[in-house]
Amino acid sequence: VAQAVQNQTVQNIIILFTTRCYMQQAQQKPFIPTIPAYQALKLDEDLINKCNYSIEQLMEIAGTAVAQATTHYIESTSSVSKAGVLVVCGPGNNGGDGLVAARHLSSGSMSSATVRVWLPKEPSSSVNKRMLSIAKHAGVVFIKDTNEEALHAILEFINSCESFYLVDAIFGFSFHGGPIKPPYDTVINILLQMQTSMAIGPKTRIVSVDVPSGWSVDAQEWGLNTDKELIPDGLLRPDALVSLTVPKNCSLWLPPDTAHYLGGNFLTPLLAMEYDVQEIQHYWSGVSSLFVVLS
Repeated sequence: VAQAVQNQTVQNIIILFTTRCYMQQAQQKPFIPTIPAYQALKLDEDLINKCNYSIEQLMEIAGTAVAQATTHYIESTSSVSKAGVLVVCGPGNNGGDGLVAARHLSSGSMSSATVRVWLPKEPSSSVNKRMLSIAKHAGVVFIKDTNEEALHAILEFINSCESFYLVDAIFGFSFHGGPIKPPYDTVINILLQMQTSMAIGPKTRIVSVDVPSGWSVDAQEWGLNTDKELIPDGLLRPDALVSLTVPKNCSLWLPPDTAHYLGGNFLTPLLAMEYDVQEIQHYWSGVSSLFVVLS
């Protein structure tokens, strides 16, 4: 057991060292600290156990930030009046963030007529069930399951949109790569087909929440690069990423033309020092919104 713990500690140090070295090489960009998966999990726990946030508070603020950042991205690439948004929600907290984001998008700058939520599977956690109930009461329109009827409804919605934005809220930092379980393996394949389709692809932009779904959070096995063509085949290539609290290591592999936002100003000065990410707080200086533009 002691040897296993030592090996894990060494691996974590290597991940941090590799990340820091890479960022020092990227001198053309402002310094944006990132954290590996194990720190992302611990930071989430610290926000709840040390700072006394509830999971509902974190989810509500994060989801609202995703909605605001998505609206900003739509306004910078098209127009809200011409856009349709499909929020794809997964089984965990990332999916809960998506439910909140969809509620704010459909009741804010957009409307329920131009926002849909694709829910491949009913949520099992109590907090996600509550977020689903709130969204339903707010009038959010849902497409459920992965059957032929659901896929037809999605295609019909996309065809009704002049520009189409897909909010990827399937998996977050708890996903470590490897085979994807049903029904989300089908969902990811469908999203990949949308992105590469001759008919749908040109008007489709993907906004991923915290971690592009299917990506390894640390992704060190890819090698140190930011070349879009070197992202392994079979993975989503987001046009925008909304990192939450602190960007994760995999954000270093975003191509240079990817829009990068940060949502959720949760860090306290003490936590920022503990995780050595004090620079994150500089980005929030003088900001009144729930998101900031990183690149």
